[in-house]
Amino acid sequence: ADPAIREQVDEVSLAPIQGLPDEILLAIWSKLSPYHWGRLGCVCRAWRCAAEHPRLWEQGCEEAFQDLTRFPGPNALVGLMKKHQHSYKQLFIKVPHLRFDGIYVSRNQYVRTGVAEWRNHSTYHVVVYYRYFRFFPCGTLLYRTSPSPLAKIYKSLQGPKASFLDPNGAPAQSATDAHIFVGRALLTNSARDGLTRLLSVVRYPGGGRHHTEIRCRFVLRSAGAVGANNRLDVEALFSYDRELRTAASLDGGRSVQADTGIPLPGPADLLEAMNDEAGAGAGLARREHRRGLSSCVFIPTEQSKTHRVNTPSSEMDFYMPG
Repeated sequence: ADPAIREQVDEVSLAPIQGLPDEILLAIWSKLSPYHWGRLGCVCRAWRCAAEHPRLWEQGCEEAFQDLTRFPGPNALVGLMKKHQHSYKQLFIKVPHLRFDGIYVSRNQYVRTGVAEWRNHSTYHVVVYYRYFRFFPCGTLLYRTSPSPLAKIYKSLQGPKASFLDPNGAPAQSATDAHIFVGRALLTNSARDGLTRLLSVVRYPGGGRHHTEIRCRFVLRSAGAVGANNRLDVEALFSYDRELRTAASLDGGRSVQADTGIPLPGPADLLEAMNDEAGAGAGLARREHRRGLSSCVFIPTEQSKTHRVNTPSSEMDFYMPG
């Protein structure tokens, strides 16, 4: 075929976005999650090269490891990158971190005895409820429990962090759903067993100076692929009544009056509260929960309506996270 004709056909077959300069293409991709870059790299050879650009993965690492409490020292991110073949992409894949492009969902179910009627003497109900966790790079989290599946409530957990916190960093109850609570989360590395654990504290508001805290300890792991970071296995879950025990401070060193909002705990307070189970929170102030400990599965935002976790109990009795 004539080379001029072949060149004209190739130009016509190209999509408009394929003609964008690399600088504009990278600017568009920088607005997406790093987990989308791998999918985009499967489109064509040029996009595969663009998906390997170090600038993208440096940005992804800066967001994923924004809270460097578990990696102390100056220039901690650069030091980590040097340990992984001087590659930000390898750092992003190999070092465990939370994901921010969706919601971690725990589907829990149990059997409850119903009321005996004149026709049905042995009535049982399968009760299903969900725990939802959405994390932000700064260590803030949103928590909600609901009997409604993800497809019905995921929009209530969407939006920037500013829509859930006031300028002082306290929960903005007027700007969010009354069933959504704001808390703090912190990742820690265990030298004893090599696991990455997540510590979280969520505070339920109460009257006056009294409120209740929900404290959780998870193990972060990947299922299906290296670097997926899509499972949170519950190790401990207990509530802590601040009315019964007020000695342990979880306000991160900030002085907040009871009538101006509930302060959020700082990283050091999370470690102090969760590492010493026999100390902080012991006795009357601590109540350990044995139910509702199903592992959390990460679900990207684009799968919120189609994921199988939305299957009703009439079609799926039990959900195995894997």
